[in-house]
Amino acid sequence: MPDPEPDIRGASVRRPAAAGPAAAVVRRGAVRGLVVVPGVVAGLEWAADGTGAAKLVRAELQARSARSAGTYQLEWNGVRRLAHIGAGEATVVSAADFTGADPLCPAHPSAAP
Repeated sequence: MPDPEPDIRGASVRRPAAAGPAAAVVRRGAVRGLVVVPGVVAGLEWAADGTGAAKLVRAELQARSARSAGTYQLEWNGVRRLAHIGAGEATVVSAADFTGADPLCPAHPSAAP
């Protein structure tokens, strides 16, 4: 299977005049085709919250081959989850999947037997 083409879309960028050149704000955006670990690609979508901070909308992960498929530990904002990442099908996670404590790294529904 050929590597997916990276896809950056939907970004809205503005630079506040008073804040200077380093203060660009991206309100919404997405990127596809990121290699997060060897054999696993991801697509991420984000949006700014009311404070302007970027928040995860969804992440889509997929193994490039059956050899790369398996259970992986995901971490976002200090919360860990186990998720099964398969070949040929995307595993989708969102910010809601990373709420609450993770004393023993509770599983995402995809990791259920």
